[in-house]
Amino acid sequence: MSTHATITIETAPGRFETVGCHMHGYPAHTGRLLLAFFSTPEARKRILKSGGIACLEDDGEIDRYRTRSRPEVNTCRQDAFNWLVDYCYLFTGGQWWLMGLDDKLLPLSHQIDKAPAHIIHEQGVRLRKLRRALPSAEERAALN
Repeated sequence: MSTHATITIETAPGRFETVGCHMHGYPAHTGRLLLAFFSTPEARKRILKSGGIACLEDDGEIDRYRTRSRPEVNTCRQDAFNWLVDYCYLFTGGQWWLMGLDDKLLPLSHQIDKAPAHIIHEQGVRLRKLRRALPSAEERAALN
């Protein structure tokens, strides 16, 4: 199961551009990487130019969808939060913000320390091991 997120960046006063992030949108992953690698204007432009994001990689690279889309342009911050996602990240006023499942907009830097990164990481490792152990589509077809 994927944890979906949006990443919204204020590109001009009152103008917001949003891209979707399909996987690993939780603060311990995407939030941590936004703070670490995407605080400069050039880095934030890379996010918007990417179109749709599959996920952010641990080294700060952007894993893009095969088909690129244009960022959605919003004139109001709230429009950016109308997507059906688990987390919404916003860069405005010189810092990253997070709106989670409770609909409260809080400074992202304060939320990273509260995220159970070790638990989320352990669950992800277990899930990847399980997926590797499962038979491939070809192997399942051969069994039938």
